[in-house]
Amino acid sequence: MTRGLATADRALAKVEEIVLFVLMMALLLIAVAQVFQRNITDSAPMWVDLILRHMTFAIGLLGASLATHADKQIHIDIIPRLLPKHLRLMTRLVVGVATIGFCVVIIQAGWHTHVMEREFPQPLFLGLTSVDSLMIIPITFGLIATHLALRWLFDLGILLTYRQPPDSA
Repeated sequence: MTRGLATADRALAKVEEIVLFVLMMALLLIAVAQVFQRNITDSAPMWVDLILRHMTFAIGLLGASLATHADKQIHIDIIPRLLPKHLRLMTRLVVGVATIGFCVVIIQAGWHTHVMEREFPQPLFLGLTSVDSLMIIPITFGLIATHLALRWLFDLGILLTYRQPPDSA
């Protein structure tokens, strides 16, 4: 079971890496094109700044999701260092549930904002609206929650099989 969870987590992270790479390359190309256009014609379309801003936000959130996959997200680990190893895993499980709950709250808030924005959508660029750009919040926090849930199930499997918890626990 734990092998399947780890495989699913890696597969999800691989897809995220590909999307992140495409977004970063597109951002770079658009930014360079904008610089050249501004230097040559002394002007550039207004939508370029807007798309770069939205892409930067999406890249940041996708990076947070990949950090969660790699267990490199920000966390305070003073208390777990003071606990015995078997209690560290229990603490990690409790914190994991709380963090997943927080992600669910953000997903719901992002979705409600998306629904409210549908009433008066603002055009952004290339036919996209503000409604489309807001979907990045529930999507990425859903990815973060998925990574956390897979790790939580993995840790629960370790606890239930009485194996030695990993050092990072």
